[in-house]
Amino acid sequence: MGQYLAHKPDVWIWLGDVVYADQQGLIPFMWHSPTPEKMVETYKLQYERPEYVKFRKECPEIIGVWDDHDYGKNDGGAEYVLKDFAKQVFLNFLDTPANASQYTHDGVYSSYEYGSPGRLVKVILLDVRYFNTEENMLGEQQWKWFENELKNSNAQINIIGSGSQVIPSDKPFVDRWSLRDLDRVYNIINQNKVPGVIFISGDVHHAEIMVNNCSNLYYPIYEITSSGLTHSLSTQVKSLASIVLEYINTRYRIGSYPDRNYGIIGINWEEMYIDMDIYYVDGTRVLHHRESLDRIRYDETCVKCSVEVEGCYVDYGLFNWRQISKSGTKLIGGAIFFSLVLCCCICCCCKASKKPKRD
Repeated sequence: MGQYLAHKPDVWIWLGDVVYADQQGLIPFMWHSPTPEKMVETYKLQYERPEYVKFRKECPEIIGVWDDHDYGKNDGGAEYVLKDFAKQVFLNFLDTPANASQYTHDGVYSSYEYGSPGRLVKVILLDVRYFNTEENMLGEQQWKWFENELKNSNAQINIIGSGSQVIPSDKPFVDRWSLRDLDRVYNIINQNKVPGVIFISGDVHHAEIMVNNCSNLYYPIYEITSSGLTHSLSTQVKSLASIVLEYINTRYRIGSYPDRNYGIIGINWEEMYIDMDIYYVDGTRVLHHRESLDRIRYDETCVKCSVEVEGCYVDYGLFNWRQISKSGTKLIGGAIFFSLVLCCCICCCCKASKKPKRD
């Protein structure tokens, strides 16, 4: 993390899976939620790591939001019984001040502002776990807050953080926003003419820069995904990483990177552009995209003039393989695993029954 400090950042943003509080068992895709004691211990180990102690001392500000593994339940949502306990542990890990807004409501969503009038950046961090149900990812309480944050924003750049990826509705086998939730957030942006919206996300164990140029938006909306610092596709599946990345491709992708990484957003107010960069953990830049600030805002003289494709999202239909969700993938994988185990057991039994009896 020392390489990140060389960029002289204003703020570090955690976007989920800060720790793996839950544990994977012997059966693939099966995770076990921790006891309260185990959760506290896991966070404590990360908090007291010498590298992170140094990082906390030298980084100007550290903020963040969780995803499923630091929440304590793989793919967990509103049903998780330890969510309020997990909230306290997570906020303690971030050294969240006692007067912070997170203590005044359920969940860990929050917002921050950096800069000065005319050069203002707003960071909105969404909680995609605490309220999450099949019908509603954010919950009505958070949706109302989120809409007010955007509607009343005076910022030129509005960065929205989410543990799960937002834009790529056509991406299979990963957590993603539902088409219903996407419609709702795009409508909020359009109706309030919110400028400079950029999504940031984590979760997927690779880095990615994406853009939605759809005809229903007033300007291109970008998303930068950075995941993760300690493990990634390259460390997990080795030489197959590039194949996996291609398999989970999305039409919104500008570039991707399979190895360990961190992301940097840099804004040049004098020359009016924003840089979206991904770095390998040794500090080498591996992905770069630059966009004019004038091109990512509502302009009455150029309404919807920057669009390139029709439709804000792709709906392949219920039975298309690209619509298979992360939970569906795990069900299929689990079924295959148990089928293989059952076949092995049957084969062993058959071989045992065919052994000749000795007199």
